[in-house]
Amino acid sequence: MVWGLGCVVFSPRGRSAGVKDFCQSEYFNVSCGIGQVILMEHAFYGRMSGGRCITGTYGNTGCSQDVLPYMHSRCSAQRSCAVYIAEPTLHRMNPCPLDLASYLEADYSCIAVADQARDSDGYTNCRRGHRLELSVSSTAGYVSSESGSCLWTLQAEEGQTIQISLLSFGASSSANREEGCQKVGFIREELHSQVMQLCVPTRAQSTSHLASIVYQSSGSTVTLDMLAPHVLKKTTPFLIKYEEMIYS
Repeated sequence: MVWGLGCVVFSPRGRSAGVKDFCQSEYFNVSCGIGQVILMEHAFYGRMSGGRCITGTYGNTGCSQDVLPYMHSRCSAQRSCAVYIAEPTLHRMNPCPLDLASYLEADYSCIAVADQARDSDGYTNCRRGHRLELSVSSTAGYVSSESGSCLWTLQAEEGQTIQISLLSFGASSSANREEGCQKVGFIREELHSQVMQLCVPTRAQSTSHLASIVYQSSGSTVTLDMLAPHVLKKTTPFLIKYEEMIYS
């Protein structure tokens, strides 16, 4: 069973790199630290204005294309990415005269995600078969497609409930999917014997920073049971956002 309870627009917390220009002969080459992933915030391609990448305007500036959905598919929910600015896909999106140089204007954040702890032998706690507990509060936390196939136990304060939202970026050719859906794991709430399939859309989100609310718990404990690493590597990159429900 797949539930879709609605949508919410949110602004993730994290270090913003600040909007920067990447010229046609350069790479957008970024990475985040251990336990962090990229979340694209802003991406336009074209001839926005004169500057470092365009020294001669030739009367052709102010033309651009919002390429954030494409940059989400290349970089978001991943620890690192490299995109060549003159690559054919971006070039085809260019609304400006093709005989003039264009550039990428982009910004991203590094956000913290749940990470597998390793023991002295280099094995993850997931491989040892342990459940890893994540404390849930009013400040959002994240599990990503890079976090691994753990049994993640989400634990809120007694009497509080948990809201789980899903962000997916891009599409993939994974065989582990139904029409319009890629299975990535299960949400389990043992108190009420509830099990829900966690499913990532196979089509890219057209709206940036759009999170689909997929589950609202009845109790204060929920388990995320993610599929095996070789399966997750073939799926669309995704983020699972969890936080305490706030009642007004």
